[in-house]
Amino acid sequence: MIRERRRLLGLAATLAAASLATPARAQAPAATAASTPASPPPPDARAMLEQFEKSGRGFEMRPGVKAATTVYVVFDPQCPWCAKLWDSAKPIADRVRFVWLPVAVLNPRSEPQGAAILAAANPVETMEANEAQLPKGGLPLESLAPPMAAREDVWTNSRIFRRTGGRSVPFAVYRDAQGQAASIPGYLPPEDLKKALGVS
Repeated sequence: MIRERRRLLGLAATLAAASLATPARAQAPAATAASTPASPPPPDARAMLEQFEKSGRGFEMRPGVKAATTVYVVFDPQCPWCAKLWDSAKPIADRVRFVWLPVAVLNPRSEPQGAAILAAANPVETMEANEAQLPKGGLPLESLAPPMAAREDVWTNSRIFRRTGGRSVPFAVYRDAQGQAASIPGYLPPEDLKKALGVS
C-alpha cells in the first residue's frame, strides 16, 4: 500500500512538472517578439499638412512673398539642424513661401524661445538672433516674457506634430506639383532643397 501511494505521488509530481513546463515554452516566442518592437510608421504628411494649413501657428520667412508653393517647416528653437535648414531656405525664400512653426520637443528652453519668436514684432529678426546665439543655448530665458497665447500656439503646433506621427525636427510638409502632400524629413543643403521643391 505504501509503495503504491509513493508511486502515485511520484506520477502526480511528474505530470504537474510537465504541465508547468509547457506554458513557459509557449510564451518564449512572445517574449522574444516583445523585446524587438516594430519600427513606428512614418509621419502622416497629408494629415500633418492639412492640420497645419488649418490650425498651425507660424510666421513667414519672407512676409508677403507670392509663390506657387507653401512649405510648412516644423522646427525647435534648440535644434541646430533646424538652424541649418533655415540658412538653406534663404536663397529661395523669394520663390517659395516658407512658414516656420515652432514646437517644443527637445528641452525646456524650446517652448519659451518658440513663443518669443512667434510673439515678436519681427519674428524673422528674432529667429535670426536665436540662431546666432544657439551655440550658447539660444535666446537667454531671463530676457523672455512671451504672452501665454504665444505659448499656447507653440503647444498647438507640438500637438499637431506629435499626433500626426512627427518625431524629429526639422520636418517640412508641402503640396507638390500634382497637389499631393509631400515631406522633407530633415535637413537638406541648399541645392538639394531647391531640387526637392522643383525650384530652378
